[in-house]
Amino acid sequence: MQVILKQNDKTVLYAIKKEKNKYTLLEKKELEGISKLSQKTFIAIWQEVIDVIKVETPKTKNKKFIENLIKTNLINQVGDLRGLTITYKPINQEGQSIVFNVFTFPENYFYDLNIPPRYYPKISKFTFIPFALTYYNNLLEVKNVLHFYIRDNIFMAVFTINKVFEFVRITELPEDTKDLSAIENIILTYRYLNSNIAIPDLVLLSGERELFNRISDELYRGLNRPFCELNYEYFFKSNPEELIIPVGILNVEETYDFLPERIKREKSIYNLYKISSIVLLLVNVLIFFKVISLASENLNKYFSIQEIQQENTQLEKTVNNILKGKDIQFLTTSYNLLQEK
Repeated sequence: MQVILKQNDKTVLYAIKKEKNKYTLLEKKELEGISKLSQKTFIAIWQEVIDVIKVETPKTKNKKFIENLIKTNLINQVGDLRGLTITYKPINQEGQSIVFNVFTFPENYFYDLNIPPRYYPKISKFTFIPFALTYYNNLLEVKNVLHFYIRDNIFMAVFTINKVFEFVRITELPEDTKDLSAIENIILTYRYLNSNIAIPDLVLLSGERELFNRISDELYRGLNRPFCELNYEYFFKSNPEELIIPVGILNVEETYDFLPERIKREKSIYNLYKISSIVLLLVNVLIFFKVISLASENLNKYFSIQEIQQENTQLEKTVNNILKGKDIQFLTTSYNLLQEK
């Protein structure tokens, strides 16, 4: 498996191996661009602003009806939907209605990567880097999870409600005041969510272990609540700080796959063709072995007939020899005696 992350002008490929539910980094290298894909690939690009549109619909199991309602609502909010990739996920299903978080992104975000179309079938998902953290949030059995990720002076906060992406905040931490800036940004983000969106049930930290060790005491006093750090040993065999984002991208759910719909349809047709080809090959193999089996059975029958014919020929010769000899009188007499009895 491989993951390609693109941030500004920097494109990095991560070759990853999964063994016994743990991930190992096999290779990391910078790319000039995405001109060739040799295997199944997950692609994510940097995106600091992710708008969440709220759409409420009546409660129904008719997916097509819900999709049409969402699109109608989106037209009223954003206008023309052409050239947009649209995904959505329910965040609240209480009462007689369903509230959806709806995500829309221009298809050009993908096409501007200039990936040759012949490699489209090898692309498993196309998404945005902040969605990587939702994988870890959704493993936790609590409603509201606030995840802070810090690495290479990048501060990223992702908030999920009912396992659905709700909010992201990204900023850069100055190197000379990195620890203090990290504390301030964590506390300010927590207070903003607490006052304006929802109270986080759990605060999760990941990224630079040493930084979190240095600021943990001040962070606890500032938040006035406990927090936890990602268990790196549970997920990674090595290079945990390198793998947090790539592994999150590997496991991102379908809701956050923003491949253009046309490419998704083409991939479905391609996959159906591959499956059909495999099925056809298996059918041909079965037919081949059946033909071989029937041919073998017919050959056995042929040789059995040949043996019977040879036995009959031999018997005929024996009878003729007997008829020519004097033993015929004995056979005739014996036959007559049997008749008399």
